[in-house]
Amino acid sequence: MKTKRPLLRHDTPAKSERIVRATTRIASVLRSGAWQFATTEGLNPTQVDILEALLSRGGGVRLSWIAQHLGVTAASASDSITSLTTKGLIEKGRDSADGRAVALRLTRSGQDL
Repeated sequence: MKTKRPLLRHDTPAKSERIVRATTRIASVLRSGAWQFATTEGLNPTQVDILEALLSRGGGVRLSWIAQHLGVTAASASDSITSLTTKGLIEKGRDSADGRAVALRLTRSGQDL
């Protein structure tokens, strides 16, 4: 015995299109929340992304990793890192694996944010 499938209206988008639309709306709400948080803290969204990336890594990372991870240029990442360093949210130190390289780490203030 065949079961009847409900008929979709001709103007109903496909399931995949509805999923994409819903995901886009969710991403928009999250971006808006990130902007509000960043503005409240005197940061821009890229700076917040850097802080989140450092928090998730736990240890020190190089500037090149930050730039690649965020999909921004090294120059853009460097500008944001300079600002975050000035604000006392991150610090620069020697990379434990390569003493010649600089590693970026969160300060206590950066972790508490």
